[in-house]
Order: sequence, then structure tokens, then C-alpha cells
Amino acid sequence: MEGRVLRRAEEADLALIEILQPGIVPIAPPKADLARQGDLWRGLHRPSFDDPHLGGRVDNGTMDYACEGGGCIEVIQLLAAQGLGDYSGYSGGPVERVTPGQEEAVLGVLVEQYPDRQGGERSTNVLFAATIREVMARFEYFQTGHLLKVLDSNAEAPVTVSEIPEDRSLGAALKKGEALLAALKEWSSQDLLDPTHLLTLQAQVARGVIDMALGGSGDDLTD
Repeated sequence: MEGRVLRRAEEADLALIEILQPGIVPIAPPKADLARQGDLWRGLHRPSFDDPHLGGRVDNGTMDYACEGGGCIEVIQLLAAQGLGDYSGYSGGPVERVTPGQEEAVLGVLVEQYPDRQGGERSTNVLFAATIREVMARFEYFQTGHLLKVLDSNAEAPVTVSEIPEDRSLGAALKKGEALLAALKEWSSQDLLDPTHLLTLQAQVARGVIDMALGGSGDDLTD
């Protein structure tokens, strides 16, 4: 899938990528969660088919970390079961929880490996992943203010809320409203959305549904 760098947060060693042709493969936001000490994890990206998959356990759920980019970010401290000595090429890959009895969820994005203090040419099996909360805090596209602009019929938003085709029927309005409300509730429950703004967003979604049901444009939903 082709994409382009939409935003860079150099101090946090993170970038936001826009998929240029999202219609090629259906894209659904993954379930995200906060990591807990002892969680089992796996990496979903490998530098090449010749490289092994990474996995292990969470050693520290959340901690502050001064990354190479110069910023202090919230990370998950991971222990990798694979002692490779060099984990170059794995950075940027998602970290997923695979703890038995718990729902799978994306916990963070790998950003750095910790060097061996005795041999600088090697790295230990201690890795750091930026939390999903940290990633969302670094880009305005995930901020409450931007979501409000997307729902505001008078604002021009650079991205769309969803790719649901235009359909002015009551059923379409309800379906789209339910999808938006479910997403807002999920983000709030995972501490990814400021709860103080949740009611405002929910009210705007409801207003858009009612507007469409009464024959209006439903701009609060379609923007």
C-alpha cells in the first residue's frame, strides 16, 4: 500500500502516514489498549522474510523515556524473547497483546532498542514502544479539537470521519451515528479521548442524526 508522510513528530521519533489508496484494502481502526506489566506481546512487522518474529513480555506498562529524538515520551518497556543483539529494522512496527484470556489489542509502536552497556556494538533484548496514548497525543488529527472540527458543518477538515457512502436515508443516518458513537465510547474507555469533551461530541453526532432524519443535510455526520 502506498502512502505519504503527513506529519512528523521528530522529537518523539514518530510519523503519521496517510494511505493514498485506502480503497484497495479495507482499513478498520484496530482495538487499542494500555499495556500492563506481565502482558505477553508480539510484533507484527519483520524487516524481511529472513528475519524472525519478535515477542516476549511487558516489563513495565508505562514509563517516561528520553528518546533519541530529544523528547520525553510515554513508552512501554518490553523484554524480547529473541536475543538478536541488533533489532534494527523492527522500529515502527506495532506491538500487539497476546496474553491468554485477554482480547488482542495494539499496545504501542516500537521506537528504540537499549544498547548493551558493556558492548556498544550490540543491543540488549530490552525494547521500548511508544504507547498508543502517546502516539495520539503527538498528532492533531487525533485531538478532540480536530474531531470537533470534523463534526462541525462550518469547518473544513483535512480528513474524513469515515468512508461510508453518501446515503440520506434514516437507516444510513442511524448506522453512521451508531458507528461514530461506538468509536467515541471506545476511545474514551481506553483514555485515548478527553472525557470532558465526550458529551459534546456525542451531542453533535446525535444532532446530525436527527437532522438527517428530518430531511436535513446531516452535515455533522457527513463532514
